[in-house]
Amino acid sequence: MPYRHIRQSDREMIDRMRFSGASLRRISAETGFSVSTISRELSRNSQADGQYIAGAADAQARDRRRQAKAAMVRWYNRPKLY
Repeated sequence: MPYRHIRQSDREMIDRMRFSGASLRRISAETGFSVSTISRELSRNSQADGQYIAGAADAQARDRRRQAKAAMVRWYNRPKLY
């Protein structure tokens, strides 16, 4: 299975299916992502009360990506020690 990021539309589908009571395996089959990816998405991007909201999840994922890119730029621009 090729690697791909979870998009906003995927998160909306996860949100709707989770709200309707679908299992992780069912969500996985419908979205094309592995069960572990769905589980990781729900654990990383759920609210403090355990509720999963697609828009908030997408914003959290975007913030993490932005922070990771900024850290990488800082790492590459660090002073050389030699």
